[in-house]
Amino acid sequence: MQARRRWLGVLALLTVSIGLLMLWANPLNAQEAVQTAASDAKAHELMESELASVIARFTYAAIIGVLLLCGLGLPLPEEVPILTSAILAASGTLEPWPALGALMFGVMLGDSVMFWLGKRWGTHLLEHRFARRMLTPERNAKILEYFAKYGAWIIFVARFLPGLRAPLFLTSGSMKVRFWVFFAMDGAAALVSIPSSFWLAYYFTDQLENVLKVKDSVQYWAFGALVVLVVGGLVIKRWLKQRGTKSAETP
Repeated sequence: MQARRRWLGVLALLTVSIGLLMLWANPLNAQEAVQTAASDAKAHELMESELASVIARFTYAAIIGVLLLCGLGLPLPEEVPILTSAILAASGTLEPWPALGALMFGVMLGDSVMFWLGKRWGTHLLEHRFARRMLTPERNAKILEYFAKYGAWIIFVARFLPGLRAPLFLTSGSMKVRFWVFFAMDGAAALVSIPSSFWLAYYFTDQLENVLKVKDSVQYWAFGALVVLVVGGLVIKRWLKQRGTKSAETP
């Protein structure tokens, strides 16, 4: 009962905070920002989207709200609101540092809610229709296998894998992973992925499409290198453990 009251208090505080941010909504609309947008096709497409209109109108509250919905399963890539916010900041519609702060807060809030849902429902998670849409029994078994092999490091890696991110966070909660471990791993990954995407879009708006292609290539190779390091470390750790066991058994 006390835990439920605490969560209700957190949700109430969040609702009040978003309401106050709504009062500070920017009277500008996205059309004013579009006039200053760069000629890049990708940037132009993002600036003319409905999402840009919403963020330009309700600013930081909209960023937090959209990313919270993304974390809960909204079929919108997380990168879209990040890039859109960066372009709006570059055009002067938003302030860059508050926009980045809202992005970080929204991402971590959405991820934490998914973790809490998994923690709340536990082993009954797969019985709910909402969870079954993103966490099939087959995918859940695969995630459990990842946890068995890589431990909490898979939480860090999941932030760079959009299709695996939400179901893995649900499973993390259901497996009773400590929240501070989850938050530290997810937060560390977010500190890498979100600012890098934001500042690239902010400083290279007029070359966004080409910059994103380079970023994807770099991220692909960096992720591959990370996997090799993690797997290599686990192999070496197991080898050293087996060697120590054999040494102990030798008279």
